[in-house]
Amino acid sequence: MKTQSESIIIATAMHDWFGSYLPEVRANSTNTLKAYREALTLYIRFLEDEKSVKPNNLSSGCFSRSYIQAWMIWLKDKRNCSNSTCNHRLACLRCFIKYLSRRNIIFVQIEAEVYDIKAMRSPKKGRMKSTKMQ
Repeated sequence: MKTQSESIIIATAMHDWFGSYLPEVRANSTNTLKAYREALTLYIRFLEDEKSVKPNNLSSGCFSRSYIQAWMIWLKDKRNCSNSTCNHRLACLRCFIKYLSRRNIIFVQIEAEVYDIKAMRSPKKGRMKSTKMQ
């Protein structure tokens, strides 16, 4: 069950991650910042719409393997995202969870679980066979 302190830790981490870590420490581009923000916004929207979790009630349980896997399916089925887009959004969420776990040890186990989630298979880009003219 969530504690008030977990929701405050998560909210503070999100604020710091977007406000200073990504733009200043990592010096990410505007497009990268936009992608991270969109991925996290979509995850929060998923939690609200599908799991009835309000943003002020976020907890470590909100980042469980089962929730994240359900989010990936939601992205694919409800938002019509390609597998590569779903994988990119998973990578963005992983980045935030890694940051969160570095800020507070209670999230370290969650980070380990998230990194065990398999990416969706993307179609392999085939090579064109070269033909020799004789």
